[in-house]
Amino acid sequence: HATERWELIEKHLQGLSISYSRIEGVYGKELPTPLLNYNERKYRILHGKTTNTGELGCYFSHLKTLKDFLNSSDSHALILEDDIEPPSNIMNLIDRALSYCEYWNLLRLTSFTPGEHLAFAEIGDGYNLSYNLKVLKNTGAYVIDRWAAERVLQKMQPMFLPYDVALDREWHYGFKAACISPLPIRLN
Repeated sequence: HATERWELIEKHLQGLSISYSRIEGVYGKELPTPLLNYNERKYRILHGKTTNTGELGCYFSHLKTLKDFLNSSDSHALILEDDIEPPSNIMNLIDRALSYCEYWNLLRLTSFTPGEHLAFAEIGDGYNLSYNLKVLKNTGAYVIDRWAAERVLQKMQPMFLPYDVALDREWHYGFKAACISPLPIRLN
């Protein structure tokens, strides 16, 4: 329903000259209750909060997007929410990061916090590929490979944490996460 946000992100994407698919979001308020793929009790215990329909929508929107990606023949997907602002050089950074894809399955491009990182490769323009030493909350922009997407769909259901918090447990799901540091994409 956020048409202004879509118009803004579409303008950014057209400026990057990349092909893209728009996946319509899942609206948490419209999900049937009781929700079978959601463990509310575990959510309350582990997250310490009551159910938030926006969190439900976000979670199931990302799962829907990953299913769509796995129905393609692509090896990686760039997942973008509609509240980010990519820099003009983002595709160059991602292309350089892909040359090191054997060292990661999930590449984070944004976070609410600056985090702490251990650089393992310089990719130019003052950016590095790094491993996260602390939790990076936010899933506004990331690159994911098929292996990690499959693991997310297998292991992160039923939902019992917000999507960004659950995805920060990549070690638990058996895949490796890295990031571009400093984080190149701003949240809008």
